[in-house]
Amino acid sequence: MTYLVNRATPDGTGYTGFTAELLPGSVVVNDTQSRDLLDQGWLLCETYNTGSRYFVKPRRNSRFLSAWGTRVTDFEVRQVETTVNSEGVIVAALGEKVSGMPKLYSRLTILSEYDRLITL
Repeated sequence: MTYLVNRATPDGTGYTGFTAELLPGSVVVNDTQSRDLLDQGWLLCETYNTGSRYFVKPRRNSRFLSAWGTRVTDFEVRQVETTVNSEGVIVAALGEKVSGMPKLYSRLTILSEYDRLITL
C-alpha cells in the first residue's frame, strides 16, 4: 500500500493526522470512464478515516523533512466532482483545488510506486 500523509511523527517512525492510500490507475479509468485524467498524471486516493476520495498528482519537488530525516515530495490535491458524460452516465471529474487541508506528502521513493500505479 502507498500512503500520503499530512503530518509526520516527531520521532520519525511514522505519521499522524490525515492519511490516504493511492489507488491504481484502473480506478480512475473506471470512475471517469476515460483515460484523460490518468494520462495527465492524476490518481485517486482514499482517506482511511472517512473513505473520501481525492484526485492527487505529485509535484515531483524535493524537500527535507526533519521528522523523518529524509526528502519528501508534495502532492497537488483536487476534489472529486460528479458530472454526466455524453452518454448520460454519472462519472467522476476533476474538481477544484482542495482548500483548508494541510498539504499531502510522502517519501521520494513514492514516485516510482506512483508511476507503477499509473500503468495499472
